[in-house]
Amino acid sequence: MCGGKIDKLTQAIVALSNQMDQRFEIVDKKFDAMDQRFDVLEWSIRDTREDLNKKIDETNRRIDKGFGRIDDFVLHLERHDHEIAALSVAVDRLA
Repeated sequence: MCGGKIDKLTQAIVALSNQMDQRFEIVDKKFDAMDQRFDVLEWSIRDTREDLNKKIDETNRRIDKGFGRIDDFVLHLERHDHEIAALSVAVDRLA
């Protein structure tokens, strides 16, 4: 009589163990799917960061080039100022 109860209890424990194994497999699959999603997000973030860095570098190069052009323009104006001053002195001497 006791043996039958033990057998039923053992069967119930085995059934519960099997159910737990199945549930753990489901949870593992869900975690694997989440890991894959996080990997995709991580790759996307990395790609976006690289794209932003490239765009920032390009923008900095353009800014540097613009400042170079401004410097050239200022030098050009200074040369004209010197030419105007020289012409002014020449005109004053003629007058």
